[in-house]
Amino acid sequence: MVHVSWDPGLIAFFFLIALLVASLAIHMSTSGNSLSRTRLLAATAVLSMDMVIMHYVGMAAIIGHGAIVWNQGLVALSVIIAVLASGIGLRLVFSPPRNMRQTLLNRLAASLMVALAISAMHYTGMSAATFSHHNPPLPTGLSQVELAVYVAGITLVTREGGRCHVSCEATGS
Repeated sequence: MVHVSWDPGLIAFFFLIALLVASLAIHMSTSGNSLSRTRLLAATAVLSMDMVIMHYVGMAAIIGHGAIVWNQGLVALSVIIAVLASGIGLRLVFSPPRNMRQTLLNRLAASLMVALAISAMHYTGMSAATFSHHNPPLPTGLSQVELAVYVAGITLVTREGGRCHVSCEATGS
């Protein structure tokens, strides 16, 4: 069994950052009378990078005996998915309303698009990761202090044993 945990401090910090950045993307989209191309592109960049950062920081927060090797092509694809789906979702939700029904349909479609963006980006990003397991380090043996104590002890025992042997021969015992 492989024990894996996450760094709670890193997760909490980037959760707060993600909330602030997502709020910034929404603010960028809603400020002004209409959603200009420039604001749409800026908000798309901010929202999609927020998704990507949340995912990959979450992956970096993994604590375990192993390493993650990334397939760079799939990482790039996950970023492209986040950008395209975020842009489409923002465009749908903030398009000028024609009527109430169209507005509700756009919001529903935008919600689905952003959910798709998050899911597709996440699963593509997860498939980009290969986890290599490293066994926990084995004990390296004796420490320097332990080795010195054992050598000194064995030396004293051997030396005293030799003295006893010499003195026993001299006394005839």
